[in-house]
Order: sequence, then C-alpha cells, then structure tokens
Amino acid sequence: MDLIQTMTKDLPWLNVPKNGHDFPSSNRLLFYFWSISCPYCSELTDQLLEETVNLETFHVIAVHVPYTAEEKSLELVKTRVEEKKITIPVVLDQNYEIAQSFGIQGIPAFCLVNQQMKKELLTMGEEGFHKMMKKIKQLK
Repeated sequence: MDLIQTMTKDLPWLNVPKNGHDFPSSNRLLFYFWSISCPYCSELTDQLLEETVNLETFHVIAVHVPYTAEEKSLELVKTRVEEKKITIPVVLDQNYEIAQSFGIQGIPAFCLVNQQMKKELLTMGEEGFHKMMKKIKQLK
C-alpha cells in the first residue's frame, strides 16, 4: 500500500474507481487544497483544471478542506464537484489530517511532491498558483 492510500484510507473520495485510486510512483503529485465556500478557490479551480489537463507526468489531487461542519457532507461536496466539472480525484480531508501533514495554513494552497513524497514546493493563493505552474512547466 502506498503512502497516499495509507494517509487517506478512511477518507471519502470522489472521481476515483470503486476499487480505489492508483497513482503511479513514477509521477509527481500536485495536491490542491480547497474548500467549497472559499471564493478564491472557486476562481482558481477553473484555472487549475485548464492548465493541468494535459500533464502526463503529474497527478493532480484535490483535497477538500472543510471550513464548517456542514462542509464535511459528502453530498454537498459532490454536488459542488459536479457543478464545477471537477474530474480529478477529490479526497475529503474531514479531520484536516492531510492539510496538517503538509503544513497547510490557508487555502487555496498547492503542494508539489516528488516520487519519494518529499515536498518540492508549497504555495498559496493566486500568486502561488502561478509560481507552482511555472515550476511544473520547468519539470515537464
């Protein structure tokens, strides 16, 4: 079992096959930390999906970080994911375990990790998104 599966085994997922997710260890992972009630996240989600759609050596994982207890509702998040046409894997970080393990202090945030699950870059906000995309384009 890989680190992602270990880290998220008890958390709800959207947009993954029923038998689980498979993120090849040869690829870097880009974690996108967001919330359905975050206005900045809403704006950046569209840009993120557009700019990462053709990345072949990266996997993008959206980590939903709830602002309120209500936002822990799988159905509420699922509805928002469908409305925004988010097709990448989404994990609901119900108890903030993933966010804490990556040192996330605010959202939207982006964390690029290499094949050994070591952080390469952690950024926040719109400026951080552009910085992250510049880094990814250099690594392609």
